Amino acid sequence: MLTTKDLNCIIKPEGTELFEVFQILKKAGIFVKIFPAPKSIFMICAPVILISESSFEQVNMLLRCHGINYDNYILKKDIIQELL
Repeated sequence: MLTTKDLNCIIKPEGTELFEVFQILKKAGIFVKIFPAPKSIFMICAPVILISESSFEQVNMLLRCHGINYDNYILKKDIIQELL
């Protein structure tokens, strides 16, 4: 079972509402959360979707099926450590 400390991959959708992508992933059973973007990745404090890197392949296939383009960023630490 994944926890918040496992969230180390940011998904930033292009041209699609963040909450819409969040709902797609959640309905597919993927452990996903929305957090403020860490300053190590983005200078602004915008919300971003976080998943575990272990779920990335499943997320990639799912978003491709929905025609959603996105950028992804792997954090050096988990999201909790990045935000401290």
